[in-house]
Amino acid sequence: MKKAIILIAFSFIFITGFIAQTRAQDESLLIVGAAASFNPVLTELERAFEQRYPNVDLRFHTGGSGMIARQVEAHAPIDVVMLASKKEADSLQKQRLIDMEYPTGFLTNRLVVVQPVQEKKIWMDAETLVMGTPGAVPVGTYAEQALRESNWTGTRVYAKDASSVLMWVSSGEADAGILYETDAKSSEEIRISYVFPEHSHDEIVYNAGTVVQSNHSTAKTFEAFLTSETAIRLFKQYGFDAGGESFK
Repeated sequence: MKKAIILIAFSFIFITGFIAQTRAQDESLLIVGAAASFNPVLTELERAFEQRYPNVDLRFHTGGSGMIARQVEAHAPIDVVMLASKKEADSLQKQRLIDMEYPTGFLTNRLVVVQPVQEKKIWMDAETLVMGTPGAVPVGTYAEQALRESNWTGTRVYAKDASSVLMWVSSGEADAGILYETDAKSSEEIRISYVFPEHSHDEIVYNAGTVVQSNHSTAKTFEAFLTSETAIRLFKQYGFDAGGESFK
């Protein structure tokens, strides 16, 4: 356990240092810390933004929302955050580390059970189920809440984030997994077996905010871009629901 903690701490320091070095080498960089569940849409989002603002080099740093929040707290040179946890976003705002234009969120998602396409068992008969680590990543916390209402009694395997859950199930190393619907739709190697009712877990809300210490001139511009018609179309294309405060 001690070794694991040291490795995690080293990884955190390494990533934070790498971001700082990259920023020092190129001031045109706009660095966005994005929850791993945004991975499917990020390439197109980057392309669309850079077409509109060709003088900006947009880079995404992805990972668990908790990890990104800790990096902001450590004053890593991140300009904007896109988080899958309202709890983390509210905490950063309370500490006056980020400024959110839409505090109640700008996107929502659904929680689903996925299985390899060739799996014959129904998910309730699965022997192993992979999920994010509760308390460490939002997808794990939502999964923990949802499973309380089920009668599933198999073995739980914990992964570091949504992308890792997707990898485990896609490779057939787990009988089933719990993911966001958007992640499930990004792979042809898995299928959705069950959609959890909304009342079984906290609402899955995505928040974005500009890091207060950022002096990048286009940080606020990018945050506003996330609710533009172009971005909304891309988010919907990848399965997100654009139903937050910004669309009322």
